[in-house]
Amino acid sequence: MQTGTLVLIILALLLALVLAWFQYGKLRANLGNTLSWILATLRFITISIILLLLINPQMIRNTYQESRQNLVLLRDNSSSLADSAAAEQLQHSYELITADREIQQRFNIHEFTFGTELSATDTLNFSESATNIHAALQGVIELFRKQETAVVLFSDGNQTLGTDYEFPPEKDRFPVYTVAVGDTTQYADVSVDQVNVNQFSFLNNQYPVEAFVSYSGDSPVRTTLTLLVDDVPVHRVNLDLDPSVNSYSYRHLLTADKVGFKNISFVLSALPNERNQVNNRRKVVLEVVDERTEIALISERMHPDLGALIKVIESNEQRSVSFLGPDTDPLLLEEKDLLILYQPTSRFNRLYEWMKNKNPNRMTISGPNTDWDFLNNAQDNFQKEVLDETENAVPILNPGFEKFDISDFEIRNYPPLDVNLGDILITKPHEVLLGQQIRGIEIEEPLLAVITNDQAREAVLFGEHIWKWRMQDYRNNNSFENFDQFFNKILRYLSDTASRERLSLDYKNLFEGNSRAMVRASFFDETYIFDTGAELSLRIRRSGEESYTEMPMLLKGSYFEADLSNLQAGDYEFTVAVRGYPNSKSGRFTILDYEVEDQLVSTNYKKLQRLSQRTGGGLYFPAQTDSLLRVLQEDPGLSPVLESKQNVVSLIEFAWLLAILALSLAAEWFIRKYNGLI
Repeated sequence: MQTGTLVLIILALLLALVLAWFQYGKLRANLGNTLSWILATLRFITISIILLLLINPQMIRNTYQESRQNLVLLRDNSSSLADSAAAEQLQHSYELITADREIQQRFNIHEFTFGTELSATDTLNFSESATNIHAALQGVIELFRKQETAVVLFSDGNQTLGTDYEFPPEKDRFPVYTVAVGDTTQYADVSVDQVNVNQFSFLNNQYPVEAFVSYSGDSPVRTTLTLLVDDVPVHRVNLDLDPSVNSYSYRHLLTADKVGFKNISFVLSALPNERNQVNNRRKVVLEVVDERTEIALISERMHPDLGALIKVIESNEQRSVSFLGPDTDPLLLEEKDLLILYQPTSRFNRLYEWMKNKNPNRMTISGPNTDWDFLNNAQDNFQKEVLDETENAVPILNPGFEKFDISDFEIRNYPPLDVNLGDILITKPHEVLLGQQIRGIEIEEPLLAVITNDQAREAVLFGEHIWKWRMQDYRNNNSFENFDQFFNKILRYLSDTASRERLSLDYKNLFEGNSRAMVRASFFDETYIFDTGAELSLRIRRSGEESYTEMPMLLKGSYFEADLSNLQAGDYEFTVAVRGYPNSKSGRFTILDYEVEDQLVSTNYKKLQRLSQRTGGGLYFPAQTDSLLRVLQEDPGLSPVLESKQNVVSLIEFAWLLAILALSLAAEWFIRKYNGLI
């Protein structure tokens, strides 16, 4: 209580005493000493209480409560513990702890199970397809943050999903007491831990495959690793492993010789008496696609530039070129990925009429023989002033170009191109890749520009004789690589159709088990904005069967998704379609009969022990459950705590004080009434 409040209370008591004496002290001769003292005392009590209530001093009230710690029982519900012996061990240890009366009185007990995530249930069926111990412990931390808590973890210590649980966060860490259930015998075992391969490969390309092999055991062993493609062995290597050299990384190059899916398997020969042979085999699926870029080179005359362009295009095996005239039927061009229009004239009129509706990606190369009157009227991406004069223009590289990387392109000593003089106006969004320098003066006109819009991509080269650049590149570097790579980047950018696809799919060729099998899709409207109102459906069937199953794809934020976790192992074909639109896409995937929980047969008690040591707990085996009980019962750090809580209350909250005030007033009134003073 503050000093000022104490002084006020003393003054209030003195004032009450003075007022009581002043009122009844002078009546002492008439009332007698006894009665006057009684009335004065009652008046003193009344005035004192009223003044104290006016001062309203803050009083501190102490309350005491016993606080028990939380005891969280975490039980592993994964299928790796479905073995009857491990399940019985877990259940027996669990029941010993929950049935102990002292534990019940000492802790607030909370029970959870876990597989892929934490679950607030006390029922075990050992059906979870994966184990995520880290997620379970993190969930407990979130639930009981800033509370005194201890955790008892019943598990075999084998985690098959998520972050390594051995290193819990320093903050909000709880002591974890682990009970290692299952078979703790360590068996000699070889396994194919991981296989890396691309999801796709282009026809006739080489693609790498990579496998990682590990061994656990106490003595040297020999095994054979076999690589199979469509169940046909293609390579084999003998491995000598021992406790010190217990891993091997294998790499090999294969050729994509035909279009379709390839089943690639790695198989390890079994060790003598090896208990777990499921992990000796690993399979992946690769799709070989023939996505050659079809380019049409259209010109009405022969020119060395055309030969240079053909050489550049054919330098990449994934591109093919067709040399066509301007009178070619446009229907033959619909399957082309890119058109190169060389010095268009009025004979290209039919072609430009077709392009107005189809908007194909294209590259236009102009020069002295270009009919600019026709070209200015046939399209509206760019316009050029019509002059009959030509000039030599030296290329100037624009270092600020951002559409693709040109940092490795050297343009040193490149000869000038023949260009038509006249102002150039590009009416669509564009970037200048090469500028012009004429007679030593850099002018504000592009030599090579890239035009982009929502419908198509186009590049425009305002000059002829680029074959001279390719020849100069050979003089500079003894190869055509610099020029060919530069031009190939332009062709790759122009022929990229992915940005124009309205429907796109995202899925894996192979799912190891059905727990995470899914197909995702995105659909864009005509302005290439994600369409959240579209209705997508997926039709799927097992390969070789005729009947389809159709299901809607659900919107999940920025994509649509179909959950296929209910499918059995096998090969499947599917088609995604958009209701009300002609857009559809198909794919294929394989679900393996693969259970990751079957890959681990021994209890990883050493990892559980390291977890317990880092958190201040301890490792116990089922036979040591009594020892764990004694620790939980006797550890002073786990004892209930008597908590003292101080509440600051006002004097008016004391009901008994108001009762005394009422009794004092009533008694004084009754006595005065009885003695005729009222």
